[in-house]
Amino acid sequence: MESIDNFKFGTLIGKPALVTVVVMAVAAFCLVVAMIICIVKAVKERKDAKEDMIEDEFFKQYGITGEEMRLNQKLAEMREQLRGKNPGEEVRVVYVNKQEEAPEQVSAPETVVEEPIAEEAPEEVVAEPEPTPEPEIIAESEPAPEPEKEPESEPVAEPEPESEPEPVKEPEPVPEPEPAPEPEKEPEPEPAPEPETEPEPEPVAEPEPALEPEPVKEPEPAPVPEPIKEEEKKPEPVPVKKPDDWSKYDGEYEGCYYDPEDGDYYRGEAPEELREKLAAKKAEWDAAQAAKRKGQPVVVKRIAPPFLPLDTAKNKRKKPNKYTNGFDEAVIYGQYVIEHKKLENGGEEYYYTLYSPTGEALFESQNYSTLEYAKRGINSFKSHITLILSSKNSMYYTVSAKGGKFFFVYTRKSFIYEGVPNSDFDKADNAAKQVQKYYGTDIIREQ
Repeated sequence: MESIDNFKFGTLIGKPALVTVVVMAVAAFCLVVAMIICIVKAVKERKDAKEDMIEDEFFKQYGITGEEMRLNQKLAEMREQLRGKNPGEEVRVVYVNKQEEAPEQVSAPETVVEEPIAEEAPEEVVAEPEPTPEPEIIAESEPAPEPEKEPESEPVAEPEPESEPEPVKEPEPVPEPEPAPEPEKEPEPEPAPEPETEPEPEPVAEPEPALEPEPVKEPEPAPVPEPIKEEEKKPEPVPVKKPDDWSKYDGEYEGCYYDPEDGDYYRGEAPEELREKLAAKKAEWDAAQAAKRKGQPVVVKRIAPPFLPLDTAKNKRKKPNKYTNGFDEAVIYGQYVIEHKKLENGGEEYYYTLYSPTGEALFESQNYSTLEYAKRGINSFKSHITLILSSKNSMYYTVSAKGGKFFFVYTRKSFIYEGVPNSDFDKADNAAKQVQKYYGTDIIREQ
């Protein structure tokens, strides 16, 4: 107790000082807690705002906002809850837009009272005691209604300004009809001096225009048939053929041929229009290879090009790994993901998948023997889709069905690209359209 009694804080001593210190400590603690809560709340709101902005940007391409999407999800949850309570019944969600009837304050007297100030003003001004009507106001016959007893009647008691012989009614100086300005006798239109009838010059017999010898109508030169302007035949846009691409030519392979238009190998026999060009290129290639091999003949490779897809079953895909290095642009442009699988014989198979921004698998490739060939396969896929979309054929793709599943099919010569099987036609058709949007993405990731 002595220690408490000796406790001093400022001018306070003992218990008051101790209580003051405790209160200040509690207040400081509350203040710190409040500040921490505010900071956490601000950080959370900022994070939520950022997430909302990202969602809005993402869903904007579909014509809706993130808020609308969340409302739709909430409605879906409500329907599911209702179905859970009454299974088997058809659920109808009725939206009632309740508008509370605001009390009719419009009729409030304060707003309706329209003081006819504008009208009374003139009455007060008219209060000028008109000498003539005064006696009528005094008339006892009328039990002067209260309003007439207003002080306005008192001025009547004023000595009638008899002296003033009704100055008011001075016959308003009837503006002596200003001698109606005699309509200024418009100077009687002095008889328009009859245009001095100048002695009409006797119509000078205009010398009959010397009959100019009718211009001998030069025989209209037979209308020179305007050189039929051959409608400037706008040179039909000659489809600009891109130069032949031999960059990937690697000699001849049995059962395949090289197409310089696409810069790629195809299975099958070369079309007739290409055979001559391929023969010339083969001779040039053989000469170059013979020079390297010191005259040894060049043999046609008896195998398929190693960079073409393998004839093996497609492998099962895994979900793409979550991108953690900053903002993931794949949520805007889509992405290619290359995966690989080790085989029992020690080899490996590589394969790629095209994903939409929402993570939906649109196209799954066949297998390749190396990572390099898988990447080359992506470039071939992009090139082929570009050529398909630039063709005059409006049917860029078809939707087929097999085993109760629907999938799109893009075809370029001997290459056939089949989409991921879907449970219904519309989903397969939509996937084909999304391929056209995102096949050109440059985002290629390995996992």
